[in-house]
Amino acid sequence: YNETYRLLVKYGGDLRQQDHHGRCSLHYVALFAIKEHESGLPFLRQALILHQSENVLDLVDKDGRNILMYASIANDVQVTEVILKHLDQLLSASEEAALVGQIDQRDDFQMTAMMMSSSHRVKTLLANWKADLVLKQHQEWIEQQRRLLQQENSLADTRDDTYDNQHVLIQSTQEKSEL
Repeated sequence: YNETYRLLVKYGGDLRQQDHHGRCSLHYVALFAIKEHESGLPFLRQALILHQSENVLDLVDKDGRNILMYASIANDVQVTEVILKHLDQLLSASEEAALVGQIDQRDDFQMTAMMMSSSHRVKTLLANWKADLVLKQHQEWIEQQRRLLQQENSLADTRDDTYDNQHVLIQSTQEKSEL
């Protein structure tokens, strides 16, 4: 797998091109990493660098499975960790909500990555990653609400100051007119 992938990269091949199973080169790199940790994990890390701005969960085979699902089926904690670290680096505020949904993405048989794994460690990794992402979203929402409230309070203070200044001006004008 890795030699084919290297040749694709070297000669500018389409890394998203799918075979008759619907698998692209990254699917095979993940499968290689699952089978051969010692040489496969570093290779998977390198491959994910080439896909650094790409959500690899979007790359699905003909059964609707992505590389995270492959790692879950194999109950492979190390490959799951490598993929989740890649997704962490990919995150931006606009993509967080989509990734929360994609961690629960279902294949054509209505199975999620968590359902596919029989490993407690893999399931825990997936659940913790999703929980951290959801928590971060909630914290950002709370911070956004706090900023909005501060802006509203600032506007209210400005309105109060304007009202007080107008009231003083009116009183001053009335006092002058009475004299």
